Amino acid sequence: MWLLHALVGASALIDFRAFNTTACTTPVALNTSTNIWLNYTLNQNNIYRQKVGEAISNITDTAEGLKALHVAETGSFAWIEGPRYIKDIDQLADNVPCANIVGLVLSGLPFKTCTNLDLLPTDDSLYYSQAFINPIVAKIKARPNTAFAVILEPGVMEKYALDTTNACQHVRDSWHRNVPLALKALDLPNVITYLDGANGGVFGWTGRSWQGSATELTETWKAAGSLTQFRGLAVNVRGYNAWDLTPPERFKGENTCYDLYNKGRNEKRYLNYLYTAGLRVINSSMPFHNIMDTSRNGQLGLRENWSDWCNLNSAGIGLKPRAVTNEASIDAFVWASSPGVSDGTSDASSKNYQAECAGEVNFKPMPERGEVSMEYFRMMLSGCRGCAKVKARRRIEARCG
Repeated sequence: MWLLHALVGASALIDFRAFNTTACTTPVALNTSTNIWLNYTLNQNNIYRQKVGEAISNITDTAEGLKALHVAETGSFAWIEGPRYIKDIDQLADNVPCANIVGLVLSGLPFKTCTNLDLLPTDDSLYYSQAFINPIVAKIKARPNTAFAVILEPGVMEKYALDTTNACQHVRDSWHRNVPLALKALDLPNVITYLDGANGGVFGWTGRSWQGSATELTETWKAAGSLTQFRGLAVNVRGYNAWDLTPPERFKGENTCYDLYNKGRNEKRYLNYLYTAGLRVINSSMPFHNIMDTSRNGQLGLRENWSDWCNLNSAGIGLKPRAVTNEASIDAFVWASSPGVSDGTSDASSKNYQAECAGEVNFKPMPERGEVSMEYFRMMLSGCRGCAKVKARRRIEARCG
């Protein structure tokens, strides 16, 4: 009842630091031959919860405040985007109950984007393992009683897989050298690992080889050597795609039979084709028990183009994290990001500014990447599928396919 009382009055303060849990006192041994999400709940992101909680106290509408509190206390993955964020693991993994699992997205590769051939970077082959992965592994090993789920390096493989020119060679080399080492280092009893599997908007198009995508993923997994804690792929990470919307979304300039050009229009289709037309054809033995990010796909039909990725205006929070038992290709829906967290700033004066974050389809203004915008949070909250019955902001028209 303290949650209800905390929202009475505009000046009420919610002290999220006072949320008491009992830490697990027995060593964790995750059985990755089973769907661990049937027995584990994604732990609350303590850092995000504190940031949002301070702003929730200023919400005067009780119904909205309770809904916001519900979202803030829902488990989500935390992003470790470089060495300076590794210290966050101490707070994220504090007092985790035995039935909970801490979600981490590791995004620390030195090279993530292709570049002009005249500006190719100088590689530091030791940076990733020594400055990033090894300290993370040390913190996880120091917490044998805490379960961890780890998603590795989202948004990188798709860059070099779609651009085979020399402009992406440094990204390709960095992935092949570092990601298998990370998989091996994280192969610990209390960890379950997932490779980023992109989404249907990346690899689903006609002319892009299902077998090629499957081969790249399989070779990354095989290069790590014998693994016991690898479970599959994480798809739609920080994405807006539907799971099984039928007919799927259509985008600007596409005709009514657009499905002919992309068979992976929703993530259920995407995983099905990736397996049947890719992994099975090349006789891959890579585990294929996957998770999907639903943190921001609560409202569909909003994008003009598949490539609209940054702080989408009118986006809504999707289904709450939960295990999935009726689909062979997926173990669980998870929140691989926290609602309201910025993909990138809309401030053109920032050194980190990207035009893709300041267009007509983007919510503005937005702070720097990784920071929380309460305005964006409240907008996503109003379209939250997992909170209450909400209406779609744009009608999904029937079409062939």
